[in-house]
Amino acid sequence: MMNKDIEKMHRLLDKFYAGETDEGEEALLADFFATHRDLGEMETDRIIFGQLYGAMPENAPEGLEERLERHIDRLAEDGKRQRQGLTLWIRRYVMSAAAAVMVCCITGTMLYKAGVFDNFPPQHSQAIAVDTYDNPQMAAEATEMALLKFSKALNKGLKPLQ
Repeated sequence: MMNKDIEKMHRLLDKFYAGETDEGEEALLADFFATHRDLGEMETDRIIFGQLYGAMPENAPEGLEERLERHIDRLAEDGKRQRQGLTLWIRRYVMSAAAAVMVCCITGTMLYKAGVFDNFPPQHSQAIAVDTYDNPQMAAEATEMALLKFSKALNKGLKPLQ
């Protein structure tokens, strides 16, 4: 083994650890480490390349690689199915909600056009807005109490969703 070869391998190793090598250079390094033993300071690099580019261990059962590939493919397919199922459930939920809103709007429009909401006495349709409080401070307090009551009821209703 020539000193020139070792220097070239050192340069390639520096490039490899910097992430700048191509497949050919990595194959050259792997071949070098596969054919040379007893490299001294480069022994750790030889072990790394042996694990990265070496063959399957001799004591591995026959067909292990194919079984692993099939298992990985099956897991990937199961993941796709789960995502598709969730997406389908969300689509159904959104479409159902949209259909319900549409039915309510159409029913309300039909009832309005049919005059169902016109059965109120004339004085109700011409009511004039009148202040219920003379004191603005009391009106503000009553508004705050009403909003607080509404907020508590809303939070109580949303609690099961959390």
